[in-house]
Amino acid sequence: SLKSLYFKFSFNAKMPVFIAINSMNTNHILSLLDYQPTMIEFSKWPRDALFGLSASTLVTKVQIRSGEILTKRQFNAISLVKKGQMLNAVLSEGGVKIIAEVKALEDGNLGDIIKIRTKENKILQATVSGKDEAVIR
Repeated sequence: SLKSLYFKFSFNAKMPVFIAINSMNTNHILSLLDYQPTMIEFSKWPRDALFGLSASTLVTKVQIRSGEILTKRQFNAISLVKKGQMLNAVLSEGGVKIIAEVKALEDGNLGDIIKIRTKENKILQATVSGKDEAVIR
């Protein structure tokens, strides 16, 4: 036979979040000077809180007050490379570096593999290495 067991429990935990040090207007690029890590009670933790900020650059979508918990919905990611943008692609072969101007076929951030098109209409894969730069694989 199947028996049910009921019991009461309490849950006491702290969660990591980032708190705004400064007030930020819309279209502000987030920097290390704008926030600080802290721990808050689990019951006050917003589900979409930012944690473990990635290499992508974030820009504010809304105004953020000092002391506010930073959440994903407050930001957009800025891509280092935008689709349709012209960039410099580097091909290294045996100590020789060749730099060619190519067109990005996809958005990409640092370390992302994107498709690029050469002036000869060849489609290649490249790794985003910086603003307006990629390394051909």
